Amino acid sequence: MHASTAPYGGFLRTYLAPQRTRMAVLAALMLADLALQLGLPRVVQTFIDRAMAGSDLRTLLGIGVAYFIVALAQSWTLVGCQYVAQNVGLTATNRIRADLTLHCLRLDMGFHTQRTPGEMIERVDGDVGKLENFLSQFLVQVVLNGLLLLGVLVLLALIDWRVGLPSAVSVLVAAGSARLLTKRLARYSTRERQASAELFGLLEERLSGTEDIRANGAVGYVLRRHIERSRQLFRASVARAAWGVVSWRSLNMAITIGGILSLIIGAFLALDGTITVGQVYLIFAYTNMLSRPVEELMRQLDDLQQATASIGRVQEL
Repeated sequence: MHASTAPYGGFLRTYLAPQRTRMAVLAALMLADLALQLGLPRVVQTFIDRAMAGSDLRTLLGIGVAYFIVALAQSWTLVGCQYVAQNVGLTATNRIRADLTLHCLRLDMGFHTQRTPGEMIERVDGDVGKLENFLSQFLVQVVLNGLLLLGVLVLLALIDWRVGLPSAVSVLVAAGSARLLTKRLARYSTRERQASAELFGLLEERLSGTEDIRANGAVGYVLRRHIERSRQLFRASVARAAWGVVSWRSLNMAITIGGILSLIIGAFLALDGTITVGQVYLIFAYTNMLSRPVEELMRQLDDLQQATASIGRVQEL
């Protein structure tokens, strides 16, 4: 089951529109975090170049204090981002749970007799829980991590275009690979959610009928069914997790290769006197930073596939 892209807009309008202020605060905090991330390596570069140039101790101490202030500000900004995002996500998902519960209570008994309470609990709680990140951070994270990638590549190119070229190519390769890899993740996510719902349905139904099961000597049969359902969930979860790891490692490898090439070029440029030692550190820091936004974008795409499956199941209900 795959949800179309249309439901995303509906979910965002319905459950995030009342939280416009919080979303604006979240976006502002993430932009501040982005600026501070890009600024920290520049402070270190300044320290290295000033030290190599023989600056006095007071100047170097001032740069050190500036680094401490920027690092502390980034830490607190990140804490603020997580706090606001959790509030947005939990508020939205709690509203969805309330709406789903009310909807289920209004359905006729014919619907409920065809489904176990455990399956319904998993639909109302488990599937909705998978939407928390999508509703709170998906759009903001995708935009900001995209900007972080662009910012790093631009700053590398400003040092020297030959430094930025390998990293830019590696990002393009990683982006193209991500589109192919996430299609299979969507199928695995749907299977995992369905297997989880079936296991919860079996558990609730059998636990509520424990006395009858014992009286009829069906303990062995119930245990076997439980093992079968658990095996299905285990296989679906392992398949999704394994494919996710393979996908992430593939993208990370592409970024790493690009970063190594950029650093090698930077080393040769430094030996020729084209760039400073501090700029070589800047290349090292920025190429290392490339893996984080790519990893975060991959995680968001993985969450999107799970949200796609969950939105489809919620709408079906």
